[in-house]
Amino acid sequence: MVTTLAPAGAAAPALVKVRAGIVAAIDQLGVPVALDQGFFEKWGLDVTIATPYPTGVDQLNALQAGEIEMGQVGVPMIGAVLRGMDLVIVGNYSGSAVKLGGDDTMALVARQGSGIRAIRDLKGKRVAVSFGTISHLYILGILEKAGLSVTDLTLVNTPPGEMPVALRGGAVDAFATWDPWPVIALADVAGSFEVVRGGGFIGFMGFNVALRPWAERNQETMEKFLAARAEADKFMRAEPVKTAVISTRWLTGLRPEVALRGV
Repeated sequence: MVTTLAPAGAAAPALVKVRAGIVAAIDQLGVPVALDQGFFEKWGLDVTIATPYPTGVDQLNALQAGEIEMGQVGVPMIGAVLRGMDLVIVGNYSGSAVKLGGDDTMALVARQGSGIRAIRDLKGKRVAVSFGTISHLYILGILEKAGLSVTDLTLVNTPPGEMPVALRGGAVDAFATWDPWPVIALADVAGSFEVVRGGGFIGFMGFNVALRPWAERNQETMEKFLAARAEADKFMRAEPVKTAVISTRWLTGLRPEVALRGV
């Protein structure tokens, strides 16, 4: 990045305002970290982040409604494009370039007394997922690998943030979703345990997205946004403890020591 000094008395260039959205998930922390560490401002952007959305579906609805201009989303983007939403992939924030199944931030968590010890034990059980999201795709991948069908169990459509509560209360026997909700459940729901974490059942990819008309008008802004995000990624790899602390300001109910397990 090339910077120039403004003449004495001259006003500094105004920061470009961007309204961004994220999902309440550990792998979405790059945007809050970039804001917290001043990387957006460094690149000439004034970024505001909406209250984290429960799922990517909710975030895409907000993007369509004009509440935000850039978002981060995975599987729901595919369905939105197929239904005619004019989205542009600006960049990639999650996934692996070297392996097909990059689902290490996903887990299937069961409660004590559920009768579940292995994937094959899901038959006849109630499992919470968020329909239309990577959570839904993950459980479908698990079932396929185990030779089970969705008709062999009951899938309960549940927002990720409510899954630990549903597990504690016995409303479901297990849930499948992304961090931090599995690590929160392990910390807060006595006797809960991971039946499986990751497993290579699906390819987990996440994308920075915008609506096409906005993207075409703001190409330089998008490049700066991605540059700041790249700096945030580097920071998160180098400073997991500080990243965990930052995460607690954005993900409700998350404690630093619990967040660190998912960072």
